[in-house]
Amino acid sequence: MDNKRELTNELIAESLKELTQTMPFEKITIRMITEKAGVIRPTFYYHFQDKYETLEWIVGKQLLKGIDMLLACGMFDEAVKMIFIRLWEEKEFYSKAFAITGQNGFINIFIGEVYKLLAARIGDAVRQYEKDVPLLDNSMVAKYFSVNLVVFASDWMLGKKSEVSAEEMADAYIYLLRHTYLELFGKE
Repeated sequence: MDNKRELTNELIAESLKELTQTMPFEKITIRMITEKAGVIRPTFYYHFQDKYETLEWIVGKQLLKGIDMLLACGMFDEAVKMIFIRLWEEKEFYSKAFAITGQNGFINIFIGEVYKLLAARIGDAVRQYEKDVPLLDNSMVAKYFSVNLVVFASDWMLGKKSEVSAEEMADAYIYLLRHTYLELFGKE
């Protein structure tokens, strides 16, 4: 049953992705998604509340698939590169997705999904800093790095650097993370 559920989720998600290639996300209706997927409306609502939840599923189950395993193995650089490569591989969809704004905008969804991954993984690492700076708790640090990654990726997808390769962007992002403000801009 779970396999059939996942296949249906994939079908609905792919239909939404295809529709975003031909029209603005705001104009896409559940009816359009279900017709494209070849399912009935109740099937859609059995799997998702709305098209925004479908976007959330795309981020969590497709874009970030396997990232948790890489992080668990201490393979941070590889996790970052995987995210950028997946964004690049479906650049047409993700560049349009990043343009979806508002309370349920893509950036907020992406930040939320990255946050969940990081918050689950960084607990022990953060505890050593909490003694010196109590505000640096698990939630604060996960939020900081989630926003950081998503804004960097958004600027890449929507900005003048959209033709830069995924590997180059990942390397640039990792470089920024590994160097402090003072290293990059000189001492005060």
